[in-house]
Amino acid sequence: MADELENSVCYTLKAKPKEDRKLLFFKLTDSASQAIEDCVKAGSNITQLTVAFEGSAGVLNVPLSDGGAKEFRFAISNISETHQQGSFDCVLQNDKNQMESIGNMIQKITIHANDDVYKTTRDKMTEANDVEKKIR
Repeated sequence: MADELENSVCYTLKAKPKEDRKLLFFKLTDSASQAIEDCVKAGSNITQLTVAFEGSAGVLNVPLSDGGAKEFRFAISNISETHQQGSFDCVLQNDKNQMESIGNMIQKITIHANDDVYKTTRDKMTEANDVEKKIR
């Protein structure tokens, strides 16, 4: 989904904080990331993706190609509480060799694991146990 930065390329960095924006750090699960990628690949209208905040929690709804949506619940925390040694800055690569500092991220959104994550883990454990039994 994300392009990688090129090796051996020197990037310049411009500091241009956007005062009218609140920057959030999203920590996605594999299934949430996959749902967003599938939404983009399917040509779905990504603007239909919604984020609803409910105090220190919320819901991310990703549209599906069949017209439905996949729901991911999340928690919100202050980055200063979870990362006491430093901060996160948001940087945008807006040109081939230029980056722009958008500002400091002060909150982190962590997507909760869905049942599919537990099923995948359970399936992998079963498979590992089966392989171990065949080896013995």
